[in-house]
Amino acid sequence: MLERDEPRATVLVVEPDTAQRRSLARTLLSGGFEVLTAPDLDHAGSLLRSGRVEASLCSFATLHQGRGGAALSAIDPLHQVVIAAPLGQAGPASALAVEQDGEVVLLPAAPPELVCQAVGRAVRHRRAVEKLRRGDDSGARAGDHELVGQSDAMARLRRLALAVADLDVPLLLSGEPGTGKKLLGRWIHAHGRRRDSPLGWFDCELVAPERQERELRGDPETDEGPATPGLLRRLAGGTLVLGQIGSANAAVQRRLLGLLEPGPSVPPAAHLPPPRLVALAREPGPELVARGKLLPELWLHLAGGHVRLPPLRQRRDDIPLLAGHFVRRHAERLGRPSVRLSMHALRVLRARDWPGNVRELEQVVAAAVVVSGGTVIYPRDLAGVAGLDEPGVLGDAAPGGARLAELPYRRARAELIADFEAGYVRALLDACGGNRSEAARRAGLDRSNFRRLCRKVAAGSGTY
Repeated sequence: MLERDEPRATVLVVEPDTAQRRSLARTLLSGGFEVLTAPDLDHAGSLLRSGRVEASLCSFATLHQGRGGAALSAIDPLHQVVIAAPLGQAGPASALAVEQDGEVVLLPAAPPELVCQAVGRAVRHRRAVEKLRRGDDSGARAGDHELVGQSDAMARLRRLALAVADLDVPLLLSGEPGTGKKLLGRWIHAHGRRRDSPLGWFDCELVAPERQERELRGDPETDEGPATPGLLRRLAGGTLVLGQIGSANAAVQRRLLGLLEPGPSVPPAAHLPPPRLVALAREPGPELVARGKLLPELWLHLAGGHVRLPPLRQRRDDIPLLAGHFVRRHAERLGRPSVRLSMHALRVLRARDWPGNVRELEQVVAAAVVVSGGTVIYPRDLAGVAGLDEPGVLGDAAPGGARLAELPYRRARAELIADFEAGYVRALLDACGGNRSEAARRAGLDRSNFRRLCRKVAAGSGTY
């Protein structure tokens, strides 16, 4: 559900059974949402095109229509879909199995308050992305555990993360360095039922093997001093994010196994459950097991919650949005909030494979913000950073002055216009608070032509 100071949201309930549809609608009304209803996806699509709906709550039966939530997201790419499963029809395992097909968020057998919480988080996420696309990312900062991106791969990852956030199953988040494993672990904690409990980090790669177990269990009371609680006790009831679990020694992995397996054990703290385990690894679980880096018994507990983060080269559509986000973050830090990336610079960034993934992209963008002298970052500002000054990489230098004369007329004209349109649309939407009808009026364009201009700018940069 939303906070009292947040604007009310309109949520669409999609359910073929009349009684169940009314029940879901009553649940959302009790949570403070405005509600529309539809018996199927065709009727839902008509209501969604009205522009009033921010999220949809569908029943488990909607999955059997064949298209799931993808049909609604196709109409509105920012649309958020939550699927509520009737009691007994779904559980954590099926939630993960369905979500890995990339279609829906499944909220298994949830009571009304959790349904409202899930819908509230979906609405807040949509609003954060809308602010980000308008240039106001105050509600969606990556450093404040938000997931930035609008590619299909990122949408699937976000939906899966939302599905497991309120489940207490242990997780293994694997992916190449720089893909955002720590960020995703923080996001899951912040959006789950343990959000008000402590969150702690333990990187096995940075702690000597002989000290790892001691850090987790703590030291007993001795004649030399009182007992020192370990990380497991200090994080009781919260979340433990364990970095590079493949570097954890066997004693640590057995201790973690003892927390996950049922049976008599000493609780980490009185009246509190043990911390939820969110393990991070560069390699998938089966590879760690095959190399002897992960106990097979521990992998059995983590396998049901194994989430693989895609490398940035597999989600190139997110590069403009991420780059724009990082420009705003670091420009504000330097007191230069009007800095933006040129179309040429965006093309250079998007063409790169980014072996260091999102972390490397932020480092490059941060350096470019520092060295750029004006309000626009051109490819020349990327020179000397992470190999971006290699011959041919910066062939499309910023058009202007002598460099403009080096380009063919049609290309120079097209790229100057593209830069102008991107800057104009972003500035206009900022001035109008994201209201496209008002922006179209000020631009002297009808709404359909202004929407086409916005789509054209979005396709070229994704930064408006």
